[in-house]
Amino acid sequence: MADALAVAGATFALVGSSAEVRKLAGSAARVIDLRGATVQPLREGAVLRRGEPASFVAHSGNESAIERFRMEDGAILTDTFA
Repeated sequence: MADALAVAGATFALVGSSAEVRKLAGSAARVIDLRGATVQPLREGAVLRRGEPASFVAHSGNESAIERFRMEDGAILTDTFA
């Protein structure tokens, strides 16, 4: 199970372990810790994998499933983790 992802432009560059993503990203990358949030694709039938559009929502795993972070085609639309 992946616990990290990297976005380059408007697509996923890597979905994998934190160590893999940190190695790929380098020191100049912006890192956003989603703090264990559940990540799901925005579009029905979409998947979180390399080369796919970077469009997803991350929400808390509790009953209310509060949206915490949203990215659509590489653009950050909601970021309450900042």
